[in-house]
Amino acid sequence: LLGAFALFVVPLFSPAAISVNSTRLEQVGITSEPGTDQTINEKRTFCAMQFHRFFCDAAFNKATFFFQELTHRYVSAYSPQFLATKGELTTDFLTVDSFGQFFPILYPLFILGIAGIIFSTKTTLTPVQKWLIFVGLLISPLPTAVVGEPQKVRLSALFPFLVIAITYGAIFVEQLLQKKLFSYLFTAALLIALLGYSFLYQMQYHSLQMIQNEYKYQSYAPGLHQYLGSLPDNVLINIVPFYSDPLMFHAFYTKMDPHEYQKLAVVDGYDGANFRHTVELGNIWAYKHSPEHMSCIGLEKNMPTVYVTKEKFEDLPLLHTQKASNGVHTYVFVYDITKFMKAADCEERSN
Repeated sequence: LLGAFALFVVPLFSPAAISVNSTRLEQVGITSEPGTDQTINEKRTFCAMQFHRFFCDAAFNKATFFFQELTHRYVSAYSPQFLATKGELTTDFLTVDSFGQFFPILYPLFILGIAGIIFSTKTTLTPVQKWLIFVGLLISPLPTAVVGEPQKVRLSALFPFLVIAITYGAIFVEQLLQKKLFSYLFTAALLIALLGYSFLYQMQYHSLQMIQNEYKYQSYAPGLHQYLGSLPDNVLINIVPFYSDPLMFHAFYTKMDPHEYQKLAVVDGYDGANFRHTVELGNIWAYKHSPEHMSCIGLEKNMPTVYVTKEKFEDLPLLHTQKASNGVHTYVFVYDITKFMKAADCEERSN
């Protein structure tokens, strides 16, 4: 454990890592969230209708707001709802219904594991190993707490410590069950429960989760970007951003060299969540322009122009449609708008 701690945790405190993480924290951390001042002022206003403003200001301020919000997020990371039964409540497509980050049968073992590490006298763990486990359990949820609600990706650092606690919980139960018969029965019951939960999870994931959320999973994206990548470089392509960061997806699915991406990428200003998005990548754009506007830009640049959107237009020449991976629903339409507008029409629009 000490070696793993040095290998995975110590590099996080290097100057380069601190610089990157500080920048990221300033962009998406809890102190950068818009609307905080308005929320506090609203609570103070309602409070002042009942109490003196002094008490309202003491109860509702940034210190108390951040403390309550961080406490809620931190405790939620260990809640049975998040870990065992419901998962990410705010983003349902990330969680299979009635399942958390691991099977519900394992949550009691997680609690028993912590109890066993503290109270068991038969443990093979050294005091240093115990401290490392508890420090890991205490610190690893902090990154997700300062940027938002618990999510499995943000809590990846917590996963090894959960596994250790759950494993030791099973060992602790076997220690409590002194007779070998009871120990064998517990192991068999746990194995049967895990197999049962695995069956239910796989059935729900493949037959419901993937189908019901195919649009959110963007199962159309690989085929779409492979098609767009096959078009000539002299074609101006505009993808209306009806899904997040289409140009990053394009770079991923077409296996674009990262150096080329950095060279070609043009980003826009900060959005409401303090993110900046790539809007141009060479001849591929991602603007919310209308077909008319893009057609005029194509005429101005003297380039064939392609328009990618989720909307169906009857008056535009259709080049390609992209269905979901199951081949049922059509989610994307690709149009050739090179000749959609005339030069005279574009001049009239500009005037």
